[in-house]
Amino acid sequence: MNYHFGNKEALYKEVVEVTFRDFNLDFTTELSEFDFGSPSPEQIRQFAKARILTGVRAKRHFPPRLLGWEILAPRFGLKAMMEERLEATEARFMLFLAPLLSPALPAEQRAIAARWFLVATLPPPPVALGLRKQFGDQPESDDLARAVDGLASAAIAGVTAFGGTA
Repeated sequence: MNYHFGNKEALYKEVVEVTFRDFNLDFTTELSEFDFGSPSPEQIRQFAKARILTGVRAKRHFPPRLLGWEILAPRFGLKAMMEERLEATEARFMLFLAPLLSPALPAEQRAIAARWFLVATLPPPPVALGLRKQFGDQPESDDLARAVDGLASAAIAGVTAFGGTA
């Protein structure tokens, strides 16, 4: 351990950084798999629905425990690292969401809208667990599809509330 990392704290910091990088990679991978040409509002809705459904099915609503610990009782500059790493993801989401936002909207507001979309399309544990409990292994359920569509509508409404075009 000392040979590679120098000390226990440096090892811990590396583990936290790798954990966050992997967690953030999920977002950028999802966008990379989407055709960026110029997405229509309907394509953005389909993306939101797919992301919500994937989050529920894959139990991705639970962030890595280590990140939770670091947020509650920080041992090093996780907040600064998170901000730095999220900026690239945020920029890509700002481009992706551009069809929903007024061109006159300031960049700072676009950034907040992008972060809202990131968070709103990853169901928090109470919502994800409720959906899993209610619909279980019925991925084709019409009721689940309506629930996911409602969550996608809420995510998009949050974006357009900043000064949307749709």
